[in-house]
Amino acid sequence: MKTTMIMNEKGGVGKSVTAIQLAAGFSLNGMKTLIIDGDPQGSITNLLLDETTVQEVDKKNLTVSTVLEHPDMINDCICPVPSLENTYIIPSTGLLTHTMKQMEFNPLTSYPNKLQKAFRNLKGFDQVVIDNNPSFSWFVFNECAVADLLIVPTNIEFNSLRGIDNTIEDVTSVLQQLEDAPAMDIKVLVTRKGRTNDDMERLKEINAKYGKHSYKTVIPNQDKPVRDSLNDHKILLLSHDKKKKAARSYRQLVDEILGNHHLEKMFHDKEAA
Repeated sequence: MKTTMIMNEKGGVGKSVTAIQLAAGFSLNGMKTLIIDGDPQGSITNLLLDETTVQEVDKKNLTVSTVLEHPDMINDCICPVPSLENTYIIPSTGLLTHTMKQMEFNPLTSYPNKLQKAFRNLKGFDQVVIDNNPSFSWFVFNECAVADLLIVPTNIEFNSLRGIDNTIEDVTSVLQQLEDAPAMDIKVLVTRKGRTNDDMERLKEINAKYGKHSYKTVIPNQDKPVRDSLNDHKILLLSHDKKKKAARSYRQLVDEILGNHHLEKMFHDKEAA
C-alpha cells in the first residue's frame, strides 16, 4: 500500500482537486484507492458523497475524527464513492478541528501516531491519498508517520517558492522527530500555469531549484473546466473533451507517478474509436 499526502501551507494551489484526480487515476489503473479527507471544511467529502450520506456519517460520527480517537475503527469509517469504481473515502466534518485540538494538547494522546496505528488495521488497499487544508496541523504530523510520498502542488506566483520551502522544511523537521517514519519522497507539482512570460520564467525557476523533485507534468490554468467539474460533482480527469487540457494533464500526471502510459493509451483509444 502506498500513501500520498497532498500538502502546501499556501492556499489556492489545487490540493483538493489534485487529490481527487489522483484517486480517480489510480482507480482507473485497477487499484483499490482510499481518500482520507483531512480538511475540516470537508470539501472532498461534499464533492464525492451525497448530502444524505454526509449527514448520516456525521450523525454516526464515522469520520476521520473517529479514526484519530479510535484507530481500530478505521474500517467502520470508510464509505464507497458512488461516482468512482474501486474508490472509497473516510469523510471529514468540522468536528475534526475540535478533535485535533483536544488530542494535540492532551499529553496522553499528543504523540502523532494515530494514523500509524489505524493503518495497521487497514487491509486491501493499493493506494491511499490524503487531502489537507493549508495549515500545518497536528493531523499533518500524523500523516508524516505514514506517507510514502508528499506532493506539494503550487501555482505560479511571485511568492510560490516560499510556500513550497515552508512546507518541505516543516515536513522534514517532523520526520526527524518521528520514530519509525517511512522514507518519504517529496515532489513539487506546478498547477494553474498560464501562458505569460512571467509564468514561463517562474516555471524555469521552480524546475531549476527542485530538479528531480519536481514533476515533468505541469497542470495548465483552466479555472472554468475545474470549477464546472466541482460544481457538477464530476471528475475532471474522466473528461474526453479535448479542450479541457487540465484533464489530460492530470492523466499524464498519474501515468508519470505510476511509471506507465495506461491512461494516455486508454483515453487516446476511446477518442480514436
